[in-house]
Amino acid sequence: MKITVLENENNKAHWEHINIGVVFRDGHNYFMKVEETYDEDNEHINAVNLATGELVGFMPDCRVKIVDANLMVKE
Repeated sequence: MKITVLENENNKAHWEHINIGVVFRDGHNYFMKVEETYDEDNEHINAVNLATGELVGFMPDCRVKIVDANLMVKE
């Protein structure tokens, strides 16, 4: 998978206002918001790290930087 990011310096949003499928940056990592679910330890999961595939959970009051991204998958 190749990720092309077009930066937009002024595009921060609260987590609760981000739609499923939106790509965002938190620190130096890029994530995509996914439908919320819970793991075997009952920890919430609502995003996937696009570099590692790790599933993570962001709290509703988090602010993240939305980015314009093009994802390309080759088979």
